[in-house]
Amino acid sequence: KGDGVGQLFGGPPPPSDGDKRRRQPLRFLLAFERVTLSPGESKKIYFSVDARGLSLVDMQGNRVLYTGSYGIEASRGHGDPLSATLNVEGEDVVLATFRKFW
Repeated sequence: KGDGVGQLFGGPPPPSDGDKRRRQPLRFLLAFERVTLSPGESKKIYFSVDARGLSLVDMQGNRVLYTGSYGIEASRGHGDPLSATLNVEGEDVVLATFRKFW
């Protein structure tokens, strides 16, 4: 038997022309699950992602879900990942605001 880790990554949409100063990661870990497998065995694993999981915190301390196309990749840590695109439509939504400490 051996252990493996299924991983789900997201890549945020590029900043709009009016928001060029937005800092964001190229991709971020959305979810993961460790599984134990026997030789030759496979398992399906399922991930759920909500709006908070896709959101980013901006320079003003707002947790924002940005509209646009998110790149989604499922990987087992090696080999070719499975890829998909998730489109968020409408307007950017502020989910929470954090207090600044600087």
